[in-house]
Amino acid sequence: MRGDPSGMGSGPGVLMDGGVLDVPLPEGHLVAARDDGRGPVCWVTDGPVPARLWGRLRAAHGRSGLWPVLVFDGLGDLAFGWFASDAVAVDRLDAAAVLVRSWGGFGEGFLTRADRRALGLTTRWWQDWRRLPAPWPGSAPAGVPVADPDRVADVTAARLVEAVTGRGRSRDGGGGRGAGAGTDRPGALTERTAAAATGRPAAATGSSTAASVHPAASAEEGDAGVGDEGDAGAGRKAGIDRAGDRDVTGGVEELAAVANVGPGVQLALVPCARGADALAVAGWIPSDGEPGVPETLAAVVRSWEDRFGARLIGVGGGTLLLSVAAPPVTLEQAVRVAVEHFGFCPEAEPVGGFAYDPDGSQFLQYAADLVGRRLWRFWWD
Repeated sequence: MRGDPSGMGSGPGVLMDGGVLDVPLPEGHLVAARDDGRGPVCWVTDGPVPARLWGRLRAAHGRSGLWPVLVFDGLGDLAFGWFASDAVAVDRLDAAAVLVRSWGGFGEGFLTRADRRALGLTTRWWQDWRRLPAPWPGSAPAGVPVADPDRVADVTAARLVEAVTGRGRSRDGGGGRGAGAGTDRPGALTERTAAAATGRPAAATGSSTAASVHPAASAEEGDAGVGDEGDAGAGRKAGIDRAGDRDVTGGVEELAAVANVGPGVQLALVPCARGADALAVAGWIPSDGEPGVPETLAAVVRSWEDRFGARLIGVGGGTLLLSVAAPPVTLEQAVRVAVEHFGFCPEAEPVGGFAYDPDGSQFLQYAADLVGRRLWRFWWD
């Protein structure tokens, strides 16, 4: 079906430049830029969406030119239209330069002795207990994909919708939101740090900590998978291996804990050539946004798309969610990625928050939490 699949002038067809979209859509509306009168920047559904819709629309992106973005916390069109820009503005930016500027303010007085050693930054004996400025250590090397980036994104998006709407949790044996994440119990981060440093999985403890580090360990034969009842065929067409969903993303309960977003899942369609650019084109900003922020965020996410198989899958109130197909698999790799994360979002924190550390090494805690994690969450206060 060409143009507007809804048959209405307010549909996403207005945003397509000769594209074709043959995926049925729920009712929705256009969202305009709020500051310069440039017209519609995206289309947003009026209500909640099925779990697998994101994957179908992602698969259709090459034909339609519209990238899907899940919208959490019931924000709807309030999530977009703020300082909207375009891909040309993103082209002008260098991701490494953006991160260097941000790190300059963050690294000052933050890293402990242990953090600096993990980054290969030496200190003299009389500096051991001082927090010192840390130079930019360089961009992190590219990761090795553990699965196809688009498949990881499709499954992650579908399971996230299930997670925040409460569907699918009984299959994972969880209770309330965040149960089973494994990072709330004492010593979980210590075990994760040790596992990351040695390259060995964390010990099985009845929680999903080991699965968080090595998500493949949580696969269960015969897992019912994701999506809507009676829609298994469409799920397979979207490239979702139902029996291997948890190999790709971990369990629903773990995703709910990692994402930490509220209910009210809607979906936006943004006209852009690649997912990262949706942030700039649609005009999404964190809580403390200002002109220039959307394209700055997009430039960094572009770089992560190329190096880590990242895909933009959703936004919420000050929250940005990326699926990751090539996460760091050792602590050595993770500390380099953590540098970029803190340059991107200085308020980044591990799942469940920071545990007490007598040495105050929050940086290493966060890095350890990144090992093997295939969903990256950023939150700005």
